[in-house]
Amino acid sequence: KRGKDKVVVQDLLRPAHLVPQSKSLAGLLSDFRRSKSHMALVMDEYGSLTGIVTLEDLIEEIVGEIDDEHDRPEQPMERISDNHVRVDGKFPIDELNDNLGLDLPTEDYHTIGGFVFGILGQQPHEGDVVRHDGIRFEVTETDGPRIVHVDVITHKPDAADNPGTGTSADGSQANGTFNTGSNSYDRDRDGKSPPFRASFDASSSADAPH
Repeated sequence: KRGKDKVVVQDLLRPAHLVPQSKSLAGLLSDFRRSKSHMALVMDEYGSLTGIVTLEDLIEEIVGEIDDEHDRPEQPMERISDNHVRVDGKFPIDELNDNLGLDLPTEDYHTIGGFVFGILGQQPHEGDVVRHDGIRFEVTETDGPRIVHVDVITHKPDAADNPGTGTSADGSQANGTFNTGSNSYDRDRDGKSPPFRASFDASSSADAPH
């Protein structure tokens, strides 16, 4: 095994992949695939170095920001009231469980944004609401397909919220459904979405035939 004192930097060097500023995203992606390189130096028309572009940069331009274990939100949790917090979509579910005394499932998702997105089963939009075990999750900010912020409200309906109907005072079911805008979709109580079912308007669901 070579010691660090015997390693020569020259032995670690490999030719730099140079690209012009005018290079298209698709063209550079093809270059990366062909050369098996993940980084390129960007040159201007005068041959001067203007920056570095990586494979991750390209992918983020296509699918949105990619988070890794080193990415941490600047303000991960903001307390709005005793039972209402606003959290970053990248906030880990296990930490949310610890902070709020919840028991959200952690087997399939690592972040609260991923958890909400998984229940929705479609591109999220601001104002989308999901409910799990009486806890309300509202998408308050999105960036394309990525959930940026989620409001978590831990209030559970009590006797004043239409007892015996499973419906809270705002007219939405506390368990078994999630709402997206004016539409509501059935789901299992454990938070897993069943096969697609036709949507229906929550305000007229009581008149729907059985």
